[in-house]
Amino acid sequence: MVRKLFIFVISISLGLLIAPTVLHAAFETTDGGWTWVTSGSGTNIEGTTWYLASERTSTLTSGIIVSIEVSGGGTGIAATDQLLSARGGANGMYMDSTIHTKTGAQVVTTDTGCTYGVMCANRGKFTISFSQPVTDPVLHLSGIGGGGFDSATNGKTTAWTEFELLTPGITMSLLGQQNLSIVGSNRIEPTTKNPTTNCSTTNNSYNATASAACGSIQLIGTFNLVEFQADLGSVNNANPYVGGQLEDAFIMAISVDPALTTTTTTTTTTTTTTTTTTLPTTTTSIPVTSTSDTPNSTISTSTTPTTSSSTGELPPTGSSGRLWGLILLAMGIGCVFALTRRRAQ
Repeated sequence: MVRKLFIFVISISLGLLIAPTVLHAAFETTDGGWTWVTSGSGTNIEGTTWYLASERTSTLTSGIIVSIEVSGGGTGIAATDQLLSARGGANGMYMDSTIHTKTGAQVVTTDTGCTYGVMCANRGKFTISFSQPVTDPVLHLSGIGGGGFDSATNGKTTAWTEFELLTPGITMSLLGQQNLSIVGSNRIEPTTKNPTTNCSTTNNSYNATASAACGSIQLIGTFNLVEFQADLGSVNNANPYVGGQLEDAFIMAISVDPALTTTTTTTTTTTTTTTTTTLPTTTTSIPVTSTSDTPNSTISTSTTPTTSSSTGELPPTGSSGRLWGLILLAMGIGCVFALTRRRAQ
């Protein structure tokens, strides 16, 4: 008995000592592959067709589907995707060194009906949704800002998008940026509100004084949908621009940690079967535990289901698992010594 107990304790302790450390998987980032869910009416602005009231999706390696939807009449999405680096996104502006190499969805805030030099609020909404609840995803932006120059009138105006977070229960944290700030608890804005179209340069003809806004914003919370209101800001650096439209086109991409997306509940059912066997001379009741049925038998059975549930939690792993293993090992050895001593007496 002592030998069996000793082996049992040693087996459990070693199992905990060598238990693997569970690590979260790396973030997955949308990288092209955007397809239409809904394609609304198209409007051509300076050679690019923007689709209003539309939605596009991209599927991550883990199978999570990310969606960007535009609504409200003043926001749109293009049929062509674009690298974040195409609008000046570069290493050092995002949460890691790979983000600027990703291909995001190309979106726009239009200026129809706006007066340059004053804030044009509530142009529409950008809605980001997921096929299942996610925790703490990251929104990446590239190329917020732009402007126009009209030599005939000396019109020089800069325009940019600002975002107001509409979904309650979510907070924001800036993980990397170039001329991008979180203002208060619910707004994303350029730090210097006179940006060019490119995050890596201030070269322009309309007297913009800062680069475009780029950066990574972590959206802290667990949810499957987040909404932003789009406002269009502008400033006149000379006379107001009159040569055309000053829409603000930019790029969106999203990162998700798949390890933080689901909570799996597993239900296990254990069936206990009591079997009665008739012998030639005596009758004996023998309890038997079985995990399968026994068809074509004269044995009578009764079944009592017992249900237990698990939330998918693992036993302690890594350093904590090893600590518990050592504790159990010490306790087991102590029990063995105590039993041995008792038997010796």
